[in-house]
Amino acid sequence: MTYTGLCELCNGNPCTCMEKFCEHEVKTYQPREWDTNIPETYTCDECGKEFDIPEPDWDLLRKE
Repeated sequence: MTYTGLCELCNGNPCTCMEKFCEHEVKTYQPREWDTNIPETYTCDECGKEFDIPEPDWDLLRKE
């Protein structure tokens, strides 16, 4: 979700206030979908900021 237009708080276009003040508590991992050409992403559901894809915890995966 990106807000467009000149913001009164940050004077940015597009507005970056949500990204600055968001605590990024709810994130979604989207795995790559080869058949529909969807890239792998990891984003905040509230402000839309993209994060680096975290490495798997191999020790945790071996326990299962």
